[in-house]
Amino acid sequence: VRRGNRYAARNRERVLFGHDTAADSVHEVFHVKPIHCENQIKNREVLFSYLTSALLAEIDTAPQRCTQELLVACDDLARRKQVPCHTHALETKVQAVTGPQLYGKSLIAYMHELGVLNPHTTLAHAVWASDADIDLMAASGCSVVHNTISNLKLGAGVAPVRRLIDAGVPVGLGTD
Repeated sequence: VRRGNRYAARNRERVLFGHDTAADSVHEVFHVKPIHCENQIKNREVLFSYLTSALLAEIDTAPQRCTQELLVACDDLARRKQVPCHTHALETKVQAVTGPQLYGKSLIAYMHELGVLNPHTTLAHAVWASDADIDLMAASGCSVVHNTISNLKLGAGVAPVRRLIDAGVPVGLGTD
């Protein structure tokens, strides 16, 4: 059993309307300035300095909510602090289409390309993972947390747990 305190890192909130990114970001809509990557990493460094056990911390990201710079910086910090980099990916159908719209590939393929899909990476949900995504997860050594109650409550679907396990991806249960 692992209980983690997650400090969400994000500096971009995409709002998708169908196949359009009509409202480019929540920051622009609500006139809120995002916290720059350097400041988010500095904030996490301070938080980690107060923790008595690294087992109680993890870094929480999402490829659809973070710039490339922030994803890579969070992964680097997680490796240096030897804590998991927990990310929410492919929870909903909207997230499944977000990757191809924003990056021309799935969110998992995008993370793999950036080098942030690795044994330190824990993916929450992965409901909409394709066979190609599952192959990348298995090759990278990352793990998946299946959040059954959350996924069913939101109507997001059920993760392909059997396919993940058959491919060699470690799967745990979570509550989100």
